[in-house]
Amino acid sequence: MTNTYPYIDFETLALVASKTSNGVMITDSSGLLEWANDAFYAMTGYGPEEAMGRKPGRLMQGIHSDPVIIQRMSDSLRAGRDFEEEIINYRRDGVPFWGLLSVSPVKDGQGQVERWIGWLMDITQKKNQEEQLTAAREEVLAMAEAVSAGMEQALKKAEGNLYALIEHTTESVWSVNREYQLLTANRVFKETCDQLYGVKLQLGAHFLEQLGQALTDRHLRNYHRWYDRAFAGEIFSVTETVAGGGQSRHFEHSFYPIKAENSEVEGVSVFSKDITHVKNIEHELRQREKALTQINRELDTLIYRSSHDFKGPVASIKGLLNLIRLENGSGVDNFYLQRIEECNQKLEAIIENLFQATYINEEPPKKDQIDFDQLVLELFKSLISTHADAKISLRYSNHLKLPLHSDYYRVSTILRNVLDNSVKYSKNAPDSYVAVRIDQTEDQVRIVVADNGSGIEEHLVGAVFDMFNRSNAKSSGTGLGLYVVKKAVEKLNGTIQLSSRLNDGVQIRILLPNQTT
Repeated sequence: MTNTYPYIDFETLALVASKTSNGVMITDSSGLLEWANDAFYAMTGYGPEEAMGRKPGRLMQGIHSDPVIIQRMSDSLRAGRDFEEEIINYRRDGVPFWGLLSVSPVKDGQGQVERWIGWLMDITQKKNQEEQLTAAREEVLAMAEAVSAGMEQALKKAEGNLYALIEHTTESVWSVNREYQLLTANRVFKETCDQLYGVKLQLGAHFLEQLGQALTDRHLRNYHRWYDRAFAGEIFSVTETVAGGGQSRHFEHSFYPIKAENSEVEGVSVFSKDITHVKNIEHELRQREKALTQINRELDTLIYRSSHDFKGPVASIKGLLNLIRLENGSGVDNFYLQRIEECNQKLEAIIENLFQATYINEEPPKKDQIDFDQLVLELFKSLISTHADAKISLRYSNHLKLPLHSDYYRVSTILRNVLDNSVKYSKNAPDSYVAVRIDQTEDQVRIVVADNGSGIEEHLVGAVFDMFNRSNAKSSGTGLGLYVVKKAVEKLNGTIQLSSRLNDGVQIRILLPNQTT
């Protein structure tokens, strides 16, 4: 898979994610999928070629996906906060499954969301068990009515079925009445209380008093608050962290009121699952992300400073070459001087592109007023003087009604690199041209640059924005130009598209928001 974002160490992250059977996703700030582990593709049935660059929700949500939950997740994404939801998803083949989706933002130093990390667990079995438990409980209540009509045997059978189901589930299940007397407690819950608190539960005794010596005051207050909500008729879920056995364990408790025939709440049932494994994975992924972010920043700083340091020696070499020519005239070995000069120019271009990439990534965008008329003409004139043998004309049109306010350095870097490719790879024919059209679309400015140069083979178009990619066999560039362009466009919250065919030119379409406020 192409690493479109080289500052993400996919190999390290994949090593972490491969240890879990749950799906792990990384999206960009707008929610488009950048990376997912094999478990995600196995769970959803999609392949990387279908999923990359798309929103996971659009892939998985279908007719029975709850629109209220979808809206709640969208609100959380817009607010830049983490969330956890259970929702019906669909595999590629249309088969539905219940998913527990946990999503957390990764923010930069200014608190802006750079990307999202999501974790997806298939909880279909758990949901089925809940439905079975609900159905069984309803059966018990139905049988209770039958008891009054003399159907005591049927009631015992239903109770036996419910008891067997509760005992064989992998979740903890217990219930209390309004006096907090423990009515039911399955095997898993009893074993958990014994392991964490050293308490052997007794049915009929006060549930909280049995745990009272083992729980902290804070945990006891939490339980009282939760039960008060449930006795008031609320259905809800909470998470709890418990320290025991030298480690912390995490649980998700779901509270369900038990109502009598008159609809009054006479007790509460609780279903609890151990989510320690999930929390540990989330914590490890966050730690890895922090480490990767720090490494990336340190690397950007190194490149940024080194590019400054390298510019001095490169300029010195250029000056020495000029002195040699002045002192020795045409008698010196001009062939070798020309090779040295070409190498020095190539090194200068690489240093400049590295400087552009690190500056674009690190420095916050400004809100300059862009004069396209002056900028485009000056850039084209400069490029023509650099490529003295180029034969190409400029077709320029500006249809803006309002000026663009954006970062001047990034906009000029975008146009310089795009125009440089058009000049460099023109056919040098009398009709060779590069056309630049600028117009408005609502609150965005559209820049279209098209030429009739040598073009790019269609199967190579998808990789043109990759670092060190050269899509033309005759390329003499650094392989960084279009990578820098894409980084600059993304830093300005814009979009870029490129289309081309071999010997049929290139067209690049850029949309940039107008930062007027």
